[in-house]
Amino acid sequence: MADELKGKKIAILAAEGVEQVELEKPRQAVEDAGAETELLSLEAGEIQAVEHDIHPTETFRVDKAVSDASVDDYDGLILPGGAVNPDNLRQDEDAISFLQDFFKAGKPVGVICHGPWSLVEADLVKGRTLTSYPSIRTDIRNAGGNVVDEEVVVDQGLVSSRSPDDLPAFCAKIVEEFARASTRCTTRARPLRRPGPRSAAGRGPPDLLGASVAEGVHRVEDAYTNWYLLEEDGSLTVVDAAVPSSWESLLDALPRLGRRLDDIEAVVLTHAHFDHLGFAERARAGEGRRAVVGCTS
Repeated sequence: MADELKGKKIAILAAEGVEQVELEKPRQAVEDAGAETELLSLEAGEIQAVEHDIHPTETFRVDKAVSDASVDDYDGLILPGGAVNPDNLRQDEDAISFLQDFFKAGKPVGVICHGPWSLVEADLVKGRTLTSYPSIRTDIRNAGGNVVDEEVVVDQGLVSSRSPDDLPAFCAKIVEEFARASTRCTTRARPLRRPGPRSAAGRGPPDLLGASVAEGVHRVEDAYTNWYLLEEDGSLTVVDAAVPSSWESLLDALPRLGRRLDDIEAVVLTHAHFDHLGFAERARAGEGRRAVVGCTS
């Protein structure tokens, strides 16, 4: 396999009762693609893996307790299944906080079988489309998720599969999604100019956008990200719209500002991971907006 993931570090979060094959196969897939992996768990030491949820198999050495792990150190996350494993994880505050921070950072996540149980506890499936082992689908739906019965599903960087039978498709797709992410970059974005006077004097910030950050700067909360609309010299600049749904919320926000899509001059992205790149490509190709993509260090 090629080195698609060379230079990347992937976290695997698991606890006692993890389904062995769902830990080993994805780990092998990303390592074969050049990634470094670290196994995180609730505490240091070893965790007991199982087969078919009830038969103990091997133990695996934990590289780091999740309480000591930083989301900034990883480019992707794998959540194996096994019924007992996510049940242990979802009762741990540090594990839940780590998951929430990972999603807030917009980094890709692969989850299989019973793994989404932890995401339900962390309130991370609302509005998402995913799949899982059949027995937890009601929980996902009750938490606001859209469940489909497919071998592998991708939704804004979240890769999900149903069971060990889907591992070939799951492993291939997480390598693909992790490779698309570029959360560690050294180039800088072109500096933004300070916004000038607002083009429509006296117009207050719309309710959708909340309070203005500064004169002519509006913050929009979209999923687990914040992005900005800058008004300057009669035109708009979109800054850091991170997820595909941002396009729809942008179209909704513009008329509330009394503005139109044609008022947008450029899209500036200061983190060049996959969601930003997808948004920039849509702006450039679909709407003809100038896109400036880079990273801040």
